[in-house]
Amino acid sequence: MKKLVFLLLIIVVLAFSILPTITEIGGFDADPYGKNYDFEFVLKATGSNKETFTGNLTSLLNENISDFAKGDILLILGRIERNETKICKSFEYYENSLSDDQEKNAVIYETLASLGCGKGKKGYLLNASSIWKSMGNEFRSKLDVSLALEEEIDFEMDTSELPEFNLEVPENATKFVIGNSIIRLGKDDILVSQADRVVRDWLSYQIYDIRSEDLLTMFSERLTYDKNELLPEIGWHEGARISEMRNTGLKHLTSYGTIAKKFEGKWYAPDERGVFRFEVPIDKILYPTTRFLRNDIAVIIDTHGINTLVEQAIRLNASVVVGCCDHPGKIKAALYLNEMGIKSICLTDKYLPLAMGSGANILGSPPIRKEGERVILGNRPLEFGMNETFVVMDVSGEKFGLNYYETPKIYFRQLEGFLNIDVHYALIYDFGQMENVINLSETYEANTIAVRVFNSDDYRKVKGWLEEDENRKAILFHSVSYPYGYKLLKEFPEQTTFDDIKPEFS
Repeated sequence: MKKLVFLLLIIVVLAFSILPTITEIGGFDADPYGKNYDFEFVLKATGSNKETFTGNLTSLLNENISDFAKGDILLILGRIERNETKICKSFEYYENSLSDDQEKNAVIYETLASLGCGKGKKGYLLNASSIWKSMGNEFRSKLDVSLALEEEIDFEMDTSELPEFNLEVPENATKFVIGNSIIRLGKDDILVSQADRVVRDWLSYQIYDIRSEDLLTMFSERLTYDKNELLPEIGWHEGARISEMRNTGLKHLTSYGTIAKKFEGKWYAPDERGVFRFEVPIDKILYPTTRFLRNDIAVIIDTHGINTLVEQAIRLNASVVVGCCDHPGKIKAALYLNEMGIKSICLTDKYLPLAMGSGANILGSPPIRKEGERVILGNRPLEFGMNETFVVMDVSGEKFGLNYYETPKIYFRQLEGFLNIDVHYALIYDFGQMENVINLSETYEANTIAVRVFNSDDYRKVKGWLEEDENRKAILFHSVSYPYGYKLLKEFPEQTTFDDIKPEFS
């Protein structure tokens, strides 16, 4: 009897000793690589309440939405609540989402491979590989084969920084024009955009099928702002502005499923050949819909930024892309696409001034107007004297979202590198402090201010200042995405312009 008990103990010990090996290959482990990441990162950064978020998300499972969307909701809930049962429940919804849409199928197979849950990943990755190959995405196809066979992968990286550009200024120049840059869109254009803030917004519980044709025009702000602040008839972010562009009859395609590689502590998205060169900030990697095929390999579903659009834009023959430019990696991507003959529209443009002097066809926060059957972006020239005084907004403070008010400063710091102009910086320390800029402009008797217009308070103060004197001018940055910035640009076509990286001199 003692020998039998001893033998049983040995068997139990041996069984537990092999469990880590089973877990490592995803045998019985849910989301084996994703569990190493903090998917509450964005919730914490935005001050969102975890319980409220998960409660509202759970209620969506009873709505008439696609199986793909329900799979994403269960994956998010499982990750945030650390509930492996919910993660594995998402499996059947993703399987039910397979269709005749081959690119979506490839991403679904990669998703299934990432989930673990007692399923083997090899077959799913080989299926994805076959689809990517048929679509001409050779590097993605080879990557999935290597992951399936657990082969060593030799990644090609380009982690170079943005180059420095030179803005040529004639020696005898006495004035310059900002705002002559223009992009015209018509029915023959192909526009490729990010998915986040266009067809989906997980942070405000708007999780629909990734192939949705319906554009969103209000996002997380709809949960907290009153109607007077929302201006739903104008709308918000990329979704609302793309809706105007789509009125031309152009072809709009949404990019999703971008692969990303972690290298030396940073994440990078690839070009069309699989060279990982465009840095992706960590908050976009930590969207809770991101899949992880390895600790260092992610599939970004809710793409956000031009850095996550490059491969798709080139493969889909885009003539123009629309996406966020609030990171240097996004500017690097826009410059790369420019070399390929693809224009970029950066409705959010914080780091676009770093491309000043490049001559690239990239517009930052441009005014938008309809002209016949076309949409015109930019084309808002304002003339300035070299001896003019400029009052420019700057920021000191750590409150979430406040840093975008820094964009005017970034632009004028670049401009000062090429011009000897009189610039005074007005600091704001919180939202609702546009009077700091207005007061400083009066101190220096400046007729030009450079600002961000985000909300109704910004709008009222800048509008009042412009109305006092028709000679006053405002250069707007990081503004057209927001209803009141859009409204100000519409109302003062003769006194406002935008983040134009190609100033002209005479």
